[in-house]
Amino acid sequence: NESDVLSASQRGYVEAQFKLFNSWYGQWSKLSGAVQTYKA
Repeated sequence: NESDVLSASQRGYVEAQFKLFNSWYGQWSKLSGAVQTYKA
């Protein structure tokens, strides 16, 4: 819906969580073992 817009605080929270995830995934994807098995 066009009226479905995040508020400034919601947008900030989402962006912070996305950065946190990207940071975690970047570290996780460098690990060896099972990670390499399941990595796409």
